[in-house]
Amino acid sequence: MPTLDHQLPPGRGATVTTPGARTTGIDLLILGLFALVIRIPAFLSSRSLVFDDGVFGASVVAMRSGGAPFREVFSSQGPLFLPLAWFGDLLTLRTPDSPRSLAVISGIVIALATYLAGRELTTRARAFLAAGLVVVSGSVLWTTAPLAADGPASALAVIAVTLALIYRRSPSIRRAIVIGILVGAAFSVKSLLVLPALVTVGILVVSCRRRRDIVTVPIIAAVVTVVASLPWGIARVLEQSVLYHTDAIGERAPLQNLETVARALVTRDLPIVVAGVVAIAAWLWRGFRRRASAKVGEDRDAVTSRADGWIERLGAGRVPVVVWTLLVAFVLITENPLWRSHVAHLIPPLALLIATARVGWRTIAIAAVAAVPVSVVSLQPLLLPSGPNRAEATVEAAIRTLPPRAMVISDTPGIVWRSGRRTPDRYVDTSILRITSPRQSIRITEDDVVRDAASPRVCGVLSWSEQRFGSFTGLGPRLRRLGYAAKFIEPRSSHSLWLKARCRPQGPPPAAWPARADRTNGAVAPDRSPD
Repeated sequence: MPTLDHQLPPGRGATVTTPGARTTGIDLLILGLFALVIRIPAFLSSRSLVFDDGVFGASVVAMRSGGAPFREVFSSQGPLFLPLAWFGDLLTLRTPDSPRSLAVISGIVIALATYLAGRELTTRARAFLAAGLVVVSGSVLWTTAPLAADGPASALAVIAVTLALIYRRSPSIRRAIVIGILVGAAFSVKSLLVLPALVTVGILVVSCRRRRDIVTVPIIAAVVTVVASLPWGIARVLEQSVLYHTDAIGERAPLQNLETVARALVTRDLPIVVAGVVAIAAWLWRGFRRRASAKVGEDRDAVTSRADGWIERLGAGRVPVVVWTLLVAFVLITENPLWRSHVAHLIPPLALLIATARVGWRTIAIAAVAAVPVSVVSLQPLLLPSGPNRAEATVEAAIRTLPPRAMVISDTPGIVWRSGRRTPDRYVDTSILRITSPRQSIRITEDDVVRDAASPRVCGVLSWSEQRFGSFTGLGPRLRRLGYAAKFIEPRSSHSLWLKARCRPQGPPPAAWPARADRTNGAVAPDRSPD
């Protein structure tokens, strides 16, 4: 296995860099630059790339004005996600595109961490191949170009696995502490999807049989998780990021999930699929040709172990990567509901598994490269994103005529964000799950929209989805009685924009969590006015 240990020549200072370190640095630079460049068009896109991109973009804009996650700004993800997005926004000077900074950083980190994990498992060439498969992955790109929680969650999880592999080679209490921090951080961004990686980390740490470290990692992880939740209120975090999702769980459909995963891999990750098929075929052919041999030789590229116990064997060689891959696949097949963006968590372990297959790496690389042009065509919406369509452009132009302090309530927050205006904190996420939620504190109703539309700070209401605000059949007439006029209505659709005839935004925005409504008869209970 190639080592990264620094061996300094005699008579030279500590600034001397070994060839291994230099080549690693060059590889990381190449991978990082390529991962950055392919994300620039999406980062600068004038259009919300997907619904969640708009939701989280609007959330970051709300936090710029002092809105706190879970308290004022509704957050469906873990307690660390929006603070990280806020920091990425601050780091890139809070431009109109800055909310996507965390996504871009996450995509780069996933690629680099995959390479470093590969260097712990195999040769430089195979590690570069694994990272290259991650860089060209459409599933990873769809979660690290638009802003989504899966991007930073996967990045933190892959870093944790990488450091655990380094820990396996050279264990120390310091590394155990850092691993615990990473585990807690990943869990605090997106809990369920990172569990396979965290189990893999646990196997690697336990396999070294250092009792103090085995205890340290989960304790530190638990502390990080609690600390990440305390500022916002543990009850709020639990309700919005956990119960909100579990309320939507229906009957599990493993076969349907399997089809969704397969379709996502074929349409978004063809290079990985082709490389995997070629690797399997070459491995079978090699086994056929060597069937007379009683024992297949050990892979010279893999880390070997002479472990005596089952724990050591489980943590040796490529076994942790196999476990990681299988656990992610199990979660994806059994998860309900399953979203295609979740497939991104499968890509790093799968890429490592393919790159370390017991076949020639050049064969795998050629197969992957041959499939890249087809993959590029399927990724055109991210590599060459289009601008707003005619209806969106008309609505955005109308929204931009509003005073800078004016707010717009919308069931598609991305349009408001890309128009340079802000949604009230409570309406940064207007997904269908909030419209249909059984929880009164989470659910958005027609009464809520009408009440908050009466606030002087709100000067527009945008309905864009038949399943969301389009399902509020009395919304238009009630807005008209509040002094709104329809500025845009698209026939045979739910697209409509209502603007106040006299927009004079003043006073505080609508309350993030107004007094509870009496929903038994549809009447709104009296509450103190936010204005």
